[in-house]
Amino acid sequence: MLEFLGHKDAHDAILSTIEKVLAPGSGAPRTPDIGGKASTSDLGKAIAEAL
Repeated sequence: MLEFLGHKDAHDAILSTIEKVLAPGSGAPRTPDIGGKASTSDLGKAIAEAL
């Protein structure tokens, strides 16, 4: 949505960060749907901290 609203740099930064946090071996928390035990809040915090 950020890209659609003309904020491509913000879109790219957020997407890149999410990909890095979710990369295998990153050590970031994982929610149950992707094989972990963390909450969505935990994952969101990890993404925000990495950003």
